[in-house]
Amino acid sequence: MKHLSIIRHAQAADSSGYARDFDRELTRRGKEDAARVGEALHELTPPIDWFCSSPAMRAQTSTEIIVAKLALDTAPTWQPEIYAAHASTLLTILARSPQQAEHVALVGHNPGLEDLATGLCATPSGRVGLSLSPAGVAHLMLEIDQWDQLRWGAANLKFLLHPKELRGRDQAT
Repeated sequence: MKHLSIIRHAQAADSSGYARDFDRELTRRGKEDAARVGEALHELTPPIDWFCSSPAMRAQTSTEIIVAKLALDTAPTWQPEIYAAHASTLLTILARSPQQAEHVALVGHNPGLEDLATGLCATPSGRVGLSLSPAGVAHLMLEIDQWDQLRWGAANLKFLLHPKELRGRDQAT
């Protein structure tokens, strides 16, 4: 069994004022949500042992904040192909993950991430649409032993995490 956490970048600034969409930065709330997500992911077993992220500013900053909260020893891998990728491209990228990695985190953008999660969790009876809000996480358990065995329908959704839920927990304490 392998584990996959699909993470959408946290809330980014509006595109006005940016010459390129690629350069959009996180808002203050986006940074706070990324930190909350990092704290929540710290509880997972097995722990995340490989991060793969889009190098777009909003995804890169989200990744850096989450990795800092997890206190990982390894640096994230920046994959330019993740930016604006279709689900099939993301599947190919994940199939090239280090074989020794037990739990991979993929940080990127919609709609590719939602389509990837939906396709991985598809069953012969159909697909269930999964929605990822900014800084949202779809945590999947994969019915594979090696990453190069990854295919559509090979996953079971363990949980969806929305940062709004984490903000609510912070306010309750």
